[in-house]
Amino acid sequence: MEAHSAELKCPPERLEWLVQILIPPASREAVAGDLRELYRSPPQYIAMAARTIPFVLISHIRRTANPPVLAIQGFFLFCCLVATSLVPASPTGRVLAIFLSVLLLIAMLLADAYQGQSPPSPKRAIMETIIVTASVVAFVLRELFSLRAAHRIPDGQFGLFMWAIVPFTMPVLSGLRAMMVLARERRGQLLFELMDPSELKSQYRQFQAQIRLRNWIQSLLLLGSSAGFAYLCATRTVPVAALAWSLVSIYAAVGAYLLINGAAPRLPDRADFLSLRSIFQSELLRQHEIRRVVLWLWPTPLLFSIFAAMAVRQRSDIEPVLMLYVLPVTMLLCFFVAILNRERNGQIREKIGILARMRLRPGP
Repeated sequence: MEAHSAELKCPPERLEWLVQILIPPASREAVAGDLRELYRSPPQYIAMAARTIPFVLISHIRRTANPPVLAIQGFFLFCCLVATSLVPASPTGRVLAIFLSVLLLIAMLLADAYQGQSPPSPKRAIMETIIVTASVVAFVLRELFSLRAAHRIPDGQFGLFMWAIVPFTMPVLSGLRAMMVLARERRGQLLFELMDPSELKSQYRQFQAQIRLRNWIQSLLLLGSSAGFAYLCATRTVPVAALAWSLVSIYAAVGAYLLINGAAPRLPDRADFLSLRSIFQSELLRQHEIRRVVLWLWPTPLLFSIFAAMAVRQRSDIEPVLMLYVLPVTMLLCFFVAILNRERNGQIREKIGILARMRLRPGP
């Protein structure tokens, strides 16, 4: 009788499986366990899940979303939509492009919430690369044949693109993705679940040195790029000058931030083992968010060139080179930045998980 009563208090297996799929992987175990404990009947279980899952999803997005990265991604989507024939070349088309960009950003946030914390498997990573590259090539071929039909592209340029660029795009990018996967699998593990304070301090100091070198290089590149853009804006007539100067300011601000506040903080002299773990975890996450922003800044000048061209000319007057080279290169570069960030996110989450489980190694 008791076994039968306990069985009745468990949700049906298929219903529980469906609810678990709807819960983001990072919170799935805890939330599914709470819902199971509060189960009374299928309608009550469904209603409780419907009230809980949206809040869990929004909470996860708020914790993991990076507003500067979202702004750059939204700008990228808007530029790509406006530069192509997917939306009308009119003010209404630009409003539609903004609306579609917001929808795509929401879809990206949801996909990120449900993809899990670990990096994708090698097979899935290569398949994603093939699908994205094939989509970009298909889009470029569509624009290419449209330009050829309108007699806006010379036969020599058409042949160069068809026989030299298209066949090599997918293999090269897929090869780069495969190299990332191999590098991930061969990377040695430096953090372990049993460590003493001296070992943990040594690992943190190595992490500090890497961050210091990387931030110096990135800050010099950003400040140099900012100075170059500023000189260009001051000496040439640049379309959408306000946006161009905003780009100069962003590069300068991020470069200065890396110099002033980008370094990992020093460890307290008398920090205990738990404090060491906590500092290491928080700094890993902070540096990852900084790096996400910096990586997304590098395709931004290409995005600006696309937007500037669309702002001062009609779509029919834009040089074919913009459609054939700048836009596809920007798309593939942004995809490459996205997969770099995704690989890095998996590594950081893995290290944070090890630190969370780490225990003090017992003495001899």
